[in-house]
Amino acid sequence: MFKNALAVCSNILLQINAELGDPLWQIGRSLKEVRDKKIAIGGIAIYHKLINRKDSCAAFVGTIDNEFTKYFSSAKLMPNNAQSIDAMQDIMIKWIRSYFKKNNTLPDTLIVYRDGVGEGQIIKILDMELPALNKAVATAAAKVRPGYNPEIIFLLANKKVPQRMF
Repeated sequence: MFKNALAVCSNILLQINAELGDPLWQIGRSLKEVRDKKIAIGGIAIYHKLINRKDSCAAFVGTIDNEFTKYFSSAKLMPNNAQSIDAMQDIMIKWIRSYFKKNNTLPDTLIVYRDGVGEGQIIKILDMELPALNKAVATAAAKVRPGYNPEIIFLLANKKVPQRMF
């Protein structure tokens, strides 16, 4: 009984701590190649067949601090089964501006993870979303740092992977 009560109390204290804004965990960046770099990591996912069975929802979450403990998020409803994010530029601009607002500087590297892409959609996604990201970077930084050109890593994850791990 005492062991259970201690676990419950510990979890409650962790939740209180998180609500007060203190991170529960933090990534240690000990490699010298990334230790001093300002890195922002974001992820995009699309969910189909909402309750009304007509719309899809695109969601984005991205880090806005160097410890990867504070986040910016955005979601957008789209027509049924749409795979491209029409408002990718607006979402990315808001993300980069949120990073700047928090840190008073822009990230050196942007890592964007794009989930749920089918084989036939890869070219379309790269042709639409990557240029939108590049334009968003230029737009978001225009007033702060003209000519800003961060390293961009754009990762695409295939939606149908046959391997199973048990």
